[in-house]
Amino acid sequence: MEKPARWVKIHGMHQDQRNEQNMVAIGTHYFPGFLNLDRASLEFMGYRRFLRILVEVDLRESIPIGFDFPFTDENTGVDYCNVIDFKYERLVELCYFYG
Repeated sequence: MEKPARWVKIHGMHQDQRNEQNMVAIGTHYFPGFLNLDRASLEFMGYRRFLRILVEVDLRESIPIGFDFPFTDENTGVDYCNVIDFKYERLVELCYFYG
């Protein structure tokens, strides 16, 4: 069975963390079928609250729904942890709890 390509929105990243290197790192780590990234989502960082990547998704298997992203604020030196959520475009019957 062919794996369909889907756009995945990455929500919850701090604006300072939204860059091409993080998008590729997330895409290759969480999605073995990482294909491409949407550079337009980087251009409109002030307006959009998400990034988009294109991945192949095997819908017969459990799909990732997000992860914890630890980081240190460069100005204050305080450690934080953001919860990053994946939202899949055009998947109408998807349970985000069970996958």
